Amino acid sequence: MSHEVKLEIKALKSAIAQASAHHAAAKKELERLQNAKKQLLVLDQEYDQFQATIEKYKAAISDDHFKGSIRKEYDTFIENMMAELNTVKNGFQKNMGLLDLQIAAKEMETFNILSGISSTKHAVANLIKSLD
Repeated sequence: MSHEVKLEIKALKSAIAQASAHHAAAKKELERLQNAKKQLLVLDQEYDQFQATIEKYKAAISDDHFKGSIRKEYDTFIENMMAELNTVKNGFQKNMGLLDLQIAAKEMETFNILSGISSTKHAVANLIKSLD
């Protein structure tokens, strides 16, 4: 085996090692993003339950308990609270969408790195095979 071939094989192996390290880091980041999404989904469910509870309060208290302006103020308070909750929910959903995009990008990155590693391994194998 010539010195140049040995250098090329060494360079390809080094590229594989670097790509493998990059893949490990990308995979770790992907797992972090996926775990964050799981946690956000749990929070989203809890938020929905809280919002449903607030909605029940408006209907649960009959008009017999509140009269006139007190009822009107209460209803307005609940409606304002629901509007704020909806604003927060919309922002939350926007952020979930952005997180989904980051996850998809990281999945693509890890796939591309693995593809590159595979191609480089095939190149090394073919180079070695051609020397036999």
